[in-house]
Amino acid sequence: MTTLNVPAVAPSARLSWQWSHHFEILVVSFSALIIEISYTRVISYKLFYYYVYLVIGLALLGIGSGGVLVAVSKRIRRAATDQILFWSLVISSAGTVAAYVLVAYIRIDTLAVWEYGTAASTRSFLMLLVICVSIFASFVGPGVIIATLFGRQPEGIGGLYFADLVGAGIGCATVIYFVSALGAPAAVMIAALAMAACGLWVALRLHPALRAVAAVLVVGTVLLVAFPGSL
Repeated sequence: MTTLNVPAVAPSARLSWQWSHHFEILVVSFSALIIEISYTRVISYKLFYYYVYLVIGLALLGIGSGGVLVAVSKRIRRAATDQILFWSLVISSAGTVAAYVLVAYIRIDTLAVWEYGTAASTRSFLMLLVICVSIFASFVGPGVIIATLFGRQPEGIGGLYFADLVGAGIGCATVIYFVSALGAPAAVMIAALAMAACGLWVALRLHPALRAVAAVLVVGTVLLVAFPGSL
């Protein structure tokens, strides 16, 4: 009778699925899609409808820049995965709020941009540049997170990519309701809240002091979702 010698599975290997970060990448993809689509509504109203394509390009540029940052930064490559996730989520959540405030309060005459050589053209171009940088910055953090998880868990890339697609799908399925029922500002704040809450989840595995930071951010974004007109 032939017997098969099946190698024993180490306990750490059996439990590794618990720390494969599927939930985190799902939330990040959900938030990024909510921000991107919500900004298409904001920018089409604030500027002109054809600037919607600019939002899509800035989102792709921000996510790609996050991946480049992971590739070139030795400090990020040496940092623990949960540390990267926590700070990227917290900074992205707060940055999303700050970026929206900038975009909302900047006054710009988009027609004046084309009046080359005038003071109004220069000012409008600079304001447009600030708006572009603000939107772009909202996507760098998600890019860092996605690149970090994909790069550090190649053996589980299938599951991570599936979670990434599920999060993006949920974002696409819900953003229309958020924008139509709550408004684009509240939709952006929902994305910031999701990242803050995910940051709090990650902080549970880190130093207790970091939990307080994330908790304050969660409370703040909850208030902004409930009262988006206060911005």
